[in-house]
Amino acid sequence: MKMKISFILFLFLSALCFSQVIKGSVVTTAEQPLSNVKIYIDGSQVSSITDAKGIFDISIPNIKQGNIVFQKDGYQDFVYPLQQAMNKTLKVALEKERLIEEVKLIGYSSKDYEKYINTFFDNFLGISREGVSIENPKEVKFAYDKTERILRAQAKKPLIIVNKKLGYTIEYKLMSFYVDHRNGISQYTGTSFYTPVKASESKNRVYKMNRLNAYYGSVQHFFKSVFNNSVSKEGFILDRVKQMEGQKALALVEKDLQAPAYRSEMDGKVYFEFPDILMVSYKKYLFDISKREVIRTNSYSTINSYVETRGIRYHITSDGNYSDPDQMLFQKSWAADKVAKMLPLDYEPEK
Repeated sequence: MKMKISFILFLFLSALCFSQVIKGSVVTTAEQPLSNVKIYIDGSQVSSITDAKGIFDISIPNIKQGNIVFQKDGYQDFVYPLQQAMNKTLKVALEKERLIEEVKLIGYSSKDYEKYINTFFDNFLGISREGVSIENPKEVKFAYDKTERILRAQAKKPLIIVNKKLGYTIEYKLMSFYVDHRNGISQYTGTSFYTPVKASESKNRVYKMNRLNAYYGSVQHFFKSVFNNSVSKEGFILDRVKQMEGQKALALVEKDLQAPAYRSEMDGKVYFEFPDILMVSYKKYLFDISKREVIRTNSYSTINSYVETRGIRYHITSDGNYSDPDQMLFQKSWAADKVAKMLPLDYEPEK
């Protein structure tokens, strides 16, 4: 049977305060307190844990959108919108984990499994994934539709991803994954929590360099600049392109677009919307280490990405996050940037 998710949530408004704090308790459906429940902000380094009485509190830094995740072995995960939880007291009841419909298992020694797991690595971690590995890859189960040529995957437990290049261990709860070979589309969704790797001063310099190289010109960098209305200042150049009728080629329609073409504000919120295909170009300078300092060199390459909003207006927040992440389509450079190059939402480039 397919899993039916249900939960109980009681919200008690607390007095508003200047700091953004979420507090509350976690219980079972029988109202028994649950200890050692991990609570984290999806895509960040921010977390907490319940005490013996199931009580928790968590301070939220500069993260405006996303989800707060409650996770404990043997129980179903509970995900709640961060904005709705801000400065409130929550009471969350977690349900016992139920058997879920699993995709068809593929024998780990088969040629099919090797092909499927490598396809998963390419489309989840990325083709360029040097120094990045999954400690528990056998948690990933596959199903392949030969007629539609679609590969799907799921994992019951969080995947433990070790990124030795950026200096993070990531717990990723995979919710969905598919590769549509016929149409050349891949998509995955899930929640993630980042833990920085403890390292020596020299190794931390390497992490700093690699994080800067990953950040500048990334999707996260771009949408932070959209929020701050500083796209041109940050070095991005935006052009409008359209699909030529009956052809795969793209035609340049308008060069050097300004903010009103893709950015709007309403009720104090920032939105991103574009009717055609947006071509984003960025002169990406390389960071290196010289005399024990991380510096920006004069070496650069120009990267290009295509963005399709598919008729949706996306809410953008100050941390570079955006609503409906499974709906926006990327091509070229950003399409290749998978989990191996992802940084936490609360990452700020060091000056």
